[in-house]
Amino acid sequence: MRWLRRWWLIPLVALLGLLIKGLLLAGMVSGSLSTAVTGALPAGVAYDGISGIGADAAHITLSGPASQEAAAVAAAKDVEGVQSVKYLVTEEDIEPDLDPEPEVAEEPEPEAPELKPAQLTLAAAAGSAIVLDGVVADDATKAAINDEAVAQYGADNVTDNLTVDSEVFTNDGGQIVLTGEAASQSERDDWFAKGTAVAAQGNLEVIDQITIKSIDETLNGIFSLEPIQFDTSRATIRPESQSTLDAAADVINDNPEAGNLVVVGHTDSRGSDEANRALSQARADSVVAYLVDEKGVDAARLSSEGRGESELKVDPEVTEEDLQANRRIEWEVAE
Repeated sequence: MRWLRRWWLIPLVALLGLLIKGLLLAGMVSGSLSTAVTGALPAGVAYDGISGIGADAAHITLSGPASQEAAAVAAAKDVEGVQSVKYLVTEEDIEPDLDPEPEVAEEPEPEAPELKPAQLTLAAAAGSAIVLDGVVADDATKAAINDEAVAQYGADNVTDNLTVDSEVFTNDGGQIVLTGEAASQSERDDWFAKGTAVAAQGNLEVIDQITIKSIDETLNGIFSLEPIQFDTSRATIRPESQSTLDAAADVINDNPEAGNLVVVGHTDSRGSDEANRALSQARADSVVAYLVDEKGVDAARLSSEGRGESELKVDPEVTEEDLQANRRIEWEVAE
């Protein structure tokens, strides 16, 4: 029979039928998977389709940044019909390089012109030395102020740094600031009187900023500049030290309101502690005696104390200068 000769067409038709059915099935699977998988994926990950169909489900391919791989694979595998996931790593998401708006530099506000103060500063210092500093209206005013300062303080004690600027100076707005640290109230009063006389030459307002050192600071300053000298191992005051004691007496007598004072004797470390303490006491007593007997200082305001080598200024003592620094008289305000 003729149809028997074409028996091979039967399996061919069956095979074609299966192939058509598979293609239709793959199309349906692909469409439904695409929708399901795409909806499950995190942002930035792409569904690239089915790479194969297994016995139970499909093998799919995804692509995206490495940072999203774990989350994307887990989400895709949760979709029904997905058997395995292949993930292709692409470059990490890069934020768009948006050029920032250029910063506009703020224009600096114009600086106000620097105006010199219409001020004259008189700084009184040790020895009545003063410094004239600041701005005055004209050359005539400058000369008048300088001449009066020389008359009050002496030419050797005046440093004239005054400048002239008529544009920024007004006669009714000028000042003279009296500054410095006087050793006593009487010295302070003297400075104020002299400064006021200088100010009058420039029609200047007087601003008083003079202070007074504590009396023990003043006395220790005097004794530091010219230490008291004694005969070796004795309490006898050498004649060259009398001027230092005279200056101390003037400070004490000029400041009766300053209270009582202690004269403290010190020695270097040579000799025994007992001998040094006795020597320092005797020397302090000699200073008190001179001030009371020779300069009229009120004895009730002075007391003495010998501390020997207990308060060395320089320790260890290496040079003769170190020893001399430790042999000293100091002053304290009595408690």
